[in-house]
Amino acid sequence: MTITDNTGLSGTDEATRLYLCGLKVGEEVIEVARSCMFGKRGVVYVSKDSGGLCARWDLGDGTYMGTSLTGGTRRVTDVTIGT
Repeated sequence: MTITDNTGLSGTDEATRLYLCGLKVGEEVIEVARSCMFGKRGVVYVSKDSGGLCARWDLGDGTYMGTSLTGGTRRVTDVTIGT
């Protein structure tokens, strides 16, 4: 799978922080950073513990995992997904 990030964000700068803060509850996201979560899709939610934005990732086997948003989290609509 290839994922092209169309945002132009680096993942580590102020523009990325502002992008992540602009995500809305219920938006569909995908992880674009090269990590064990690469290509996983999730949905943005608010953590009951911290009150911060998080993603509920679909692990593809019927299970889910919640994490804080990473520098590689992007809206599905902001990427191009190829094979």
